[in-house]
Amino acid sequence: MLEWISVNDRLPKCDKYGEAYVLVCMDDEFIATTTYVENDGFELWEDSGEVTHWMPLPEPPKEV
Repeated sequence: MLEWISVNDRLPKCDKYGEAYVLVCMDDEFIATTTYVENDGFELWEDSGEVTHWMPLPEPPKEV
């Protein structure tokens, strides 16, 4: 099970392109998906809240 990680504990690990796709929770408890860009931070809209926690996106469902 995935758990929320505080941005105070650690930030997402980026891929070879310097990006990580994550789920974020902001200080107003709004939850969204976004990209974390190395050395630039989370890509969010101008009036969004402050990111307090994040988690990796879950794996997509597998065909059976």
